[in-house]
Amino acid sequence: MKKLLLFLLLIFSILLQNCHQTPVEKNPVEISLYETPPLEVPNWFINLPESNFGTILGVGYTGRVDDLKRGKEIAIERALIKMAKQKEVRLIFNYITTENNRFSLTNLDYNEIYEEDFYNQIADNYRIVDSMLTQQASFVLLVYPASSTIKVKSDKQVWGQEPDWIKNLPRENNKLYGVGYSSRYTTWTRAWKDIDEFARFSLVSNLKIKVSNELQYYKDDRYDITLSLTEQICDMTIRKSTIIKRWYNPTENIYYSLCQAFR
Repeated sequence: MKKLLLFLLLIFSILLQNCHQTPVEKNPVEISLYETPPLEVPNWFINLPESNFGTILGVGYTGRVDDLKRGKEIAIERALIKMAKQKEVRLIFNYITTENNRFSLTNLDYNEIYEEDFYNQIADNYRIVDSMLTQQASFVLLVYPASSTIKVKSDKQVWGQEPDWIKNLPRENNKLYGVGYSSRYTTWTRAWKDIDEFARFSLVSNLKIKVSNELQYYKDDRYDITLSLTEQICDMTIRKSTIIKRWYNPTENIYYSLCQAFR
């Protein structure tokens, strides 16, 4: 029994360490401790417009701020990072499940790595296509290269009904899709940062993932314990992956993102 207790303590210590390793948004500017998305957002935040070959569109956003200029700067910075990831991004994740008939523990450690050269290239040659700036939220739509011709309707849109892609993933011969979703976030900006990443990991999980399973047995004078450990590992680089759709369920406070990539 002592061995089992030591093992459980080890598992919990690993979980606590990985909580601190989760990527954190730099320079947070939101001034509210709890904030849900605005009821109306730009239509291009929900449905990213289609673009021509060689053109990259990126959406940036921030929540409630006390300085609109600073809010716009942060939104642009976040859009540029998303555009660099669209061009090329390395995805690394390690998902471990430990369970028996009494408990189940899960641990997810993930990261997205983009090329700094791509970021600088985009940052030197972009323009703002559209924006919506208020004290409650700031949104920007960027395009690269700056000379690209693209027109969008600057309309606000409510979240509306649940879209079909949440339960029925699109199927196309030359494209791949993945859906990310989660809830229980205190700020909507952090929520969609994570959900966008989850959507990419969902997409690549159908391509290249290593799965290992292990059974461990523990026995003492009173108990026979069997633990099942499942580990899923992915480390790959993908290109031309884009978050093309988002939806928020205000009733259940759940966030959704749809990622698209070309085969």
